[in-house]
Amino acid sequence: HGFFEDYHCDPNVYTMELWLRRSVEELYPYIPRGTRVYDIGCGWGGPLTMLATERCCEVIGATLARNQFRHVASPGLPVRLTDVERSLPPVSFDCVLMLESFEHIFDKVGLLRRLRPFAQRLVMRVYCQDGAQPSQRFGGTMHMMSSSALRDCLLEAGWNVRHWRNCRRQAMPTISGWHRRRRALGTTHDVHLPIF
Repeated sequence: HGFFEDYHCDPNVYTMELWLRRSVEELYPYIPRGTRVYDIGCGWGGPLTMLATERCCEVIGATLARNQFRHVASPGLPVRLTDVERSLPPVSFDCVLMLESFEHIFDKVGLLRRLRPFAQRLVMRVYCQDGAQPSQRFGGTMHMMSSSALRDCLLEAGWNVRHWRNCRRQAMPTISGWHRRRRALGTTHDVHLPIF
């Protein structure tokens, strides 16, 4: 999700890219320059690239999507093709980053516990589903939870919550942009890309 100043805008390709970039830059104060970062669910490598080039961080990405792995690895970025729920981090890190990937984790407390010995800091952006029952989305790959359940998971796994911010209003324009781009793809049999 991007971070938009105008909560009622309908983002186009240019503004979407601008506000997606801003959503990563907003986290820079929590990821010290030059630190070792493990980006779990690194996707197509945008934040990984930004942290390496703009923050001089030593980065390693992790994804279980083969196409994303190939894309991130092709310019030489360090990335692992792995299921983080079934593997341990390769080394210790100053920071574990999870940008909208925690929703795809089934055993949330288990992963948080396993990460604890490997990192001093955890920086997350999680899309929470407050005001509704926990549910599964996108072909059952997204396991949604409330923000209070997220806080409980973090505390149960031994993490201290030092900064907490609700960014729902800033992120909401992303939804309309995503829907427009998804509809433009037309019919697909991919359960992860439903048309709403």
